[in-house]
Amino acid sequence: MAKQRFSAAEVIAAIRAGGGIKTAAAKRLGCDVDTLDNYCSRYPMVDAAYRQARAGVVDAAESILLQRLAAGEWDAAKFVLTTLGRDRGWGNSVDVNISVDEIARQLAAEYGGSEERIRAELLDLDTERRRRRTV
Repeated sequence: MAKQRFSAAEVIAAIRAGGGIKTAAAKRLGCDVDTLDNYCSRYPMVDAAYRQARAGVVDAAESILLQRLAAGEWDAAKFVLTTLGRDRGWGNSVDVNISVDEIARQLAAEYGGSEERIRAELLDLDTERRRRRTV
């Protein structure tokens, strides 16, 4: 069995000193990031220290964001709206839930043609798209 090179406390100290950045912690210890990943997997207290350090980084970023938002900066407001305000319609994308049958019906009504033929072509396109994803 391989000899353990670092104590859990040493790894935790390196993680905290590196601000939750694994490459920084690994550099402090003189090891690679995989070693830190192994310690996180083997020792729940190391994993908890890593997650706490990362949460601190997110907290710091949120603090800056809130300051910029309070100062009325548009880019901060836009960021908050497009991330946290998605459920109110502020997202950058739209969730669409429409059936192939409905699409075929709309296309047939707008451009003419058989709904059945359009439906078959749509399903063929979907099959081809799925095939390309797995290749």
